Amino acid sequence: MKRAGGGIRFAKFSGAGNDFVLLDARLGPLPRPLGPWVRAVCQRGVSVGADGVLVVEKARRGRLRVGFYNPDGRRHDFCGNGSRCAARWEALRRGRGGEVVLDTDAGRVRALVRGSRVGSGLAFPLGAPRPLSVRVYGRLVRGYVVTAGVPHFVLLRGVPDDRPLPALAAKLRAHAAFPGGANVDFVGPPRAGVRPIRTFERGVEGETLACGTGCVAAALVLALRNARLRSPARFRVRSGARIDIRFQRRGGRLEGLRLCGEARLVYSGALNREALLLPGRGR
Repeated sequence: MKRAGGGIRFAKFSGAGNDFVLLDARLGPLPRPLGPWVRAVCQRGVSVGADGVLVVEKARRGRLRVGFYNPDGRRHDFCGNGSRCAARWEALRRGRGGEVVLDTDAGRVRALVRGSRVGSGLAFPLGAPRPLSVRVYGRLVRGYVVTAGVPHFVLLRGVPDDRPLPALAAKLRAHAAFPGGANVDFVGPPRAGVRPIRTFERGVEGETLACGTGCVAAALVLALRNARLRSPARFRVRSGARIDIRFQRRGGRLEGLRLCGEARLVYSGALNREALLLPGRGR
């Protein structure tokens, strides 16, 4: 990675509240090994802090190759808000908006950048929502399982913004019904056509201020329950930002889904070595 004053260059992005550290491999070699570096830099309070790390590199024919890493250092296939942030980075780098094509581990994504607003397609087939009841704390909890890049368990029950997510969220995330774990989404009733949504994310192991694929999963559930639901499905995420899911209905199915919202460049700079020390391992 290109260095300034001995530090690793990076950019910090927020996609409607999902925050990411972005490394551009075109500027130089990546930190090695990458997993421990990701775990260190994502720590809040002692380092930059983030919901994940985006690694951008150039692919053939002008496309970008993007890798997504959870705070636990593990690479995963796709991140909706991360894709939008990577597209915004490329638009800023080339000095103009328009279409940006991303190659991800889940497939190809086309994003459209207009200022700080970015709409992104999805790189994976969407599974139909499946009703499921699971037993937690001796009672049944009813929701919907949806595969939207990663597994989601969508509950049509809101949690007020002034309250923490219930302990139920962490229990469901690790429930035996989801062998690899699942994100857990709490979706409240609409106000002026906008529904609140809060998400407990696996890999982060806590609530994030936004989850793009969570909004996609929620839109699929709402469309299943309401055949008259029209595009876009609008959501207010924990950060207060709004995410819109645009779609077309064809034969009872939703097609052409796009995840739309803001993607902000918060700051860019260089990491000092002290930012990468795990607590108790440095002076």
